[in-house]
Amino acid sequence: MTPDETFDAFFRARYTDLVAFVMRLGARLPDAEEAAQEAMVAAYASWYRIRDPAAWTWRVAYRSYLRQVRRRRLRESLVSADELGQRAAPDETDAEVLWRDRFRRLLARLTDKQQRVVALWYDGYLAKEIAERLRIEPGTVRSIFRHARRRLVDVLSDDGHSSWRKR
Repeated sequence: MTPDETFDAFFRARYTDLVAFVMRLGARLPDAEEAAQEAMVAAYASWYRIRDPAAWTWRVAYRSYLRQVRRRRLRESLVSADELGQRAAPDETDAEVLWRDRFRRLLARLTDKQQRVVALWYDGYLAKEIAERLRIEPGTVRSIFRHARRRLVDVLSDDGHSSWRKR
């Protein structure tokens, strides 16, 4: 297979998963697609140098999404939320919008590393797979996840969800 063919196969196999990963971080579909596309364009440009394309594109998409969030926060600090007219996508139900917003707010209470681990776990990846994607040890993934879980339990308890606290 030529490099173009291997990239094409990779793109077809991984693009949808990459978009879903960024959405788990709190992105809306258009923002997730933008981050995934940016990651794939960068991957194509560096294809011959990338050892682990899946992990590489996950990191690039994550960083792209963070840049989007920073730009959005800057714009929102200059313009009030009412003026932005933020609305849900037309195909989302109220429950989906509320869940996505709640999940995003919960993830925002975690560190960057915890956010990435929890988002990948939510996507169904095992500790070993998460470790490969983030290029860290599986034990470190389990430790980060354990700390994230404790943090979320504390956050949910503080928010009045006392049934979440371990007894």
